[in-house]
Amino acid sequence: MIDATATRVLELRRPEPLQMKERLAHEEARSARIIVAAERGLEGRDYFAGNKLTLADLTLATAMQYIDFRYSHEWRSGAPRLAGWCCTLHDRPSFVSTQPPGFVRPA
Repeated sequence: MIDATATRVLELRRPEPLQMKERLAHEEARSARIIVAAERGLEGRDYFAGNKLTLADLTLATAMQYIDFRYSHEWRSGAPRLAGWCCTLHDRPSFVSTQPPGFVRPA
């Protein structure tokens, strides 16, 4: 997820005539597939691996926060479980205290 988002961000920083529209579309589709998979992975669960917070949860929560920071778009309506899960994790003091400067979490 972070790789797809970072690749997209870097592509958008190129002058517009040099941007590869195919690459942008590929990375956006890759992000969309990961969001769908994460939504399914949370079905009936509070965590991704086992019954407690693990590195898998922290990694995906960080990736989702990065998406909100660098590729802000409306993904929550199509992934309500993931959206709620993100809100819960992003409200943790460790996430709040390490947000990027100027970051405003989407509602």
